[in-house]
Amino acid sequence: MIRVGAANCFEDLSVLAQAGAREVLLGSADLSRYGTLPQDQLIIMAREARQLGLKAVLEWDILMIQPEFEKAVTILKALPLNEFDAIRVQDPGAFEWVLQNLPAIKIQLNLETGNHNLEGVLTWCRYGGNNLERVMLSSQLPASTLREWIQKIPTGVEVLGLGPVLILYTPRHLLTNQLPEAEAAEHLRATASSEESFHSGFRVLENKHGTLVFLGKDYCLMELIEEIETLGLAALRLDLRLNENAETLKAMAGLFKVTSHVAAADILENYPVETTRCFYKSNNTDKAFVRLKNENLTRRDENYLGEVVEAAKDSHLIIHVRARGQKLMAGQKLCLINPQGEEHQVTVSSLQTIESQDAAEIAAGDFGVVPYVRLCPAKSTVYLVHQ
Repeated sequence: MIRVGAANCFEDLSVLAQAGAREVLLGSADLSRYGTLPQDQLIIMAREARQLGLKAVLEWDILMIQPEFEKAVTILKALPLNEFDAIRVQDPGAFEWVLQNLPAIKIQLNLETGNHNLEGVLTWCRYGGNNLERVMLSSQLPASTLREWIQKIPTGVEVLGLGPVLILYTPRHLLTNQLPEAEAAEHLRATASSEESFHSGFRVLENKHGTLVFLGKDYCLMELIEEIETLGLAALRLDLRLNENAETLKAMAGLFKVTSHVAAADILENYPVETTRCFYKSNNTDKAFVRLKNENLTRRDENYLGEVVEAAKDSHLIIHVRARGQKLMAGQKLCLINPQGEEHQVTVSSLQTIESQDAAEIAAGDFGVVPYVRLCPAKSTVYLVHQ
């Protein structure tokens, strides 16, 4: 089992080579969702990697609609692809294009999202044939499933050993839309919390390809390294590119050849992010529904009126009157409870229908528009306050 790293600069290549990594992911700002390299530096780093004894892998893993796909193909055709040992893709269209147009280059196919059944993975393997060098499997698969699948998959298998857990990737620019034009930048970072649950600390990254949301904790299997070695994996990936501290890779370099869980734990003492094994030991997500439910959003029938379905900052709230026999009325006193459990009491100073017509009351089942209430986003519950 080889260990795979990722590099965003020349210094990273030297660290990886000295640490014992066998393969390095190189991503350009135009083709990779994590990569930041300009095209000229990408090519030079690929050459340098191979001189250092590292296998150079080109990342092409962005989401693409047709215009972006055509632009990416133009970029690829201009690259000296003989400088790379393999190309890593995720989009089915990218996979097909490489199969048809680059028969000499090996393909690594990322199946980490949307491929949670063995037959689906085997179908991709059959389609890729001899050109398919390796597949990346999801961190949601428990060890027992990994062990079983690896024995049946006819190509090499890779999983994440240490790195961020991607939970959402959209081509929409969610952060830029919230910022004044002057604050927009090529790369934006933020943290976010969930409106539906208590969970918070999600890391958000926005770049030219869209918005990526990551779990607050990084995925880590390195403290189980003896067991991991017995699974039959072809590769274990350690991807530290999203850590803002440039020294993190140096501090974790020992993990690229560690063979003991004790040694791994010592190294991880200095890891800057909390870690989790997610579902590696078992996937019991169906048993967690009750625990994950946000009690702040649980309906209390006494005095319950409805919920906020839209919150337009400094403008209005739209309230869906859901309680049978109740009405939303001008002059009423309301208590709004947001997803964090904070209560905000207000008096309905004005009331309109969603057609912007003034109204004295809104009946059950309909929607009413009231003035904006700070810190009461969509999903906030609404109750009547009896005076």
